[in-house]
Amino acid sequence: MSVRIEQIRLVTYRWEAMQRWWSALLNVDFTPVGARTAIAEGPSLCVVLEHSPITMNASSEVAGIATITVSASSVVTASATVDRLSAVGSAPLRATDDLSGIRVWFRDPDGCDVAIRLPFYPAVSNPLNTEVDPLHILDLLRTATPPEDGSNTFERRPPWQPRIRPQR
Repeated sequence: MSVRIEQIRLVTYRWEAMQRWWSALLNVDFTPVGARTAIAEGPSLCVVLEHSPITMNASSEVAGIATITVSASSVVTASATVDRLSAVGSAPLRATDDLSGIRVWFRDPDGCDVAIRLPFYPAVSNPLNTEVDPLHILDLLRTATPPEDGSNTFERRPPWQPRIRPQR
């Protein structure tokens, strides 16, 4: 049995900014549930925001979540997500290349680092477990061509299967 995160609850002072940012990430709108709570439910993750004036200058660790990674199912989805985040003023902070692939890191208005795992690997010359230029990765993302069958999907490699890079 595998376990996955389905819902996160974030307590925030930055009520409107957090709703805009997480709406851009998930591509869904928040629905108010009472005066201090709103919910955005994406296909695989539900984000519950709770408005709290006492968290005004709190660090990101106060919420209990310092980082989270979401996966993009296709190049088209990843590119659209990055574009929506850019539209709300969020830029990538960094990119990393690890065994599970490339992750481009953003930061929400409360300081939580959110990585988007991309559905492709970068150039063969990148060593594993290293920082990668995020602008280079975004250029690759924007110029990537979807599969000819129009599916825009990728096959997920099981975590126990070693990563194999193409030979030059």
